[in-house]
Amino acid sequence: MSGDASSAQARGKAPVRLLFCGRKGSGRTSLANALAGRELAWSVGEGKAPASASWESGGLAVKALEMPGFGAGGEAQPRRFDASAMALAGADLLILAAPAPEEAWSLEAEWLGAMLEAAPDFPAIVCATRIDLLGSPRDWRPETLDLEHPASPKERAVCAWAGRLAEALAGAVPQWRKERFCLTAAGGADPAGEGLGAVFGIDALRRLVADCLPDPAQKHAMLARAFDRDIVRPRAEKVIWTAAVSAAAASLAPVPAVDAAMVATVQAGMIVAIAGLYGCVLSRKTALAMLAPLACAAGVRIAAASALKLLPGLGHVASAAVGAAVAGPLTLAAGYAFLDFFARAEFNPSPEELRRVFAEKYREAGARKDELLRKAREGLKRQGQSKA
Repeated sequence: MSGDASSAQARGKAPVRLLFCGRKGSGRTSLANALAGRELAWSVGEGKAPASASWESGGLAVKALEMPGFGAGGEAQPRRFDASAMALAGADLLILAAPAPEEAWSLEAEWLGAMLEAAPDFPAIVCATRIDLLGSPRDWRPETLDLEHPASPKERAVCAWAGRLAEALAGAVPQWRKERFCLTAAGGADPAGEGLGAVFGIDALRRLVADCLPDPAQKHAMLARAFDRDIVRPRAEKVIWTAAVSAAAASLAPVPAVDAAMVATVQAGMIVAIAGLYGCVLSRKTALAMLAPLACAAGVRIAAASALKLLPGLGHVASAAVGAAVAGPLTLAAGYAFLDFFARAEFNPSPEELRRVFAEKYREAGARKDELLRKAREGLKRQGQSKA
């Protein structure tokens, strides 16, 4: 996992921002590093500003923001940061680290309460850290730990402590949802000797983060969890096919040049819809600009087909069929070209790459021109029947 959130922003998608809070020594930095899967390069914030670090994984850009540890002098001092922290960080999700084997949680309750008082609907996760210190540290065997069915003294100690923590915070902070709670601990050295060692519970934390993120950030997280092939892509392919049929139908219009404008509108709407499925908000104006590299090849073909309608000897039916047989495959090819880039979170492909991929997709789309023309005619026939 490598990269910087700024690169994703440049492609049209802002990073997901995770705000890490906790008392001094609670493991906030280690928790963020574990989520990233590597040691992050942190930028130190000035004054009350949080430290920050960025990474990218599977198309998901993430920015970690770490507030100064509270508890210096025995005070949480949450009022210093409550509303200002949210505004300053611009975060999507709060992660509060609560370290074991601590049993006095007034600082965590005060801080969490102050944050959720400032923003009652803000998603917040409480992550219990260093649970390997509960019970006998020598009995820590994360590979066999079963917290759903605790049987060993270690498992019972972890579950009992975690239950007390969750109940204490839920009782003190009614805005917090107790199911947003997870347990983590260092799991030992990396057997390959590279990067971070294994961290118990980090996969569960990643799933919880994805589940708690608000839209559109949640869509980005879904992509990072490799749901693209099963969920997002079929929806995108349906959008592309519907747009291709609509473009073919538009080219059956009897008026020259009107069909070209309608096809461009259909294609722009298609790109906006596909980008939205992948968590990127585009305007139709931006979508039309993104189509510009394809305008030469596509525009010549559509304009030529449209011009045939001006020839008196050809007839509208034949010329319209030619136009539909061009517009449908062109739209299908454009849709699949942009889908290839958007699925990789590349929302600003280079003109050269876009034209190359489009040419490949157009060769494939040509085989479906008859099917597109048939569907377009069926759709227009149904519209005529419904109006009658």
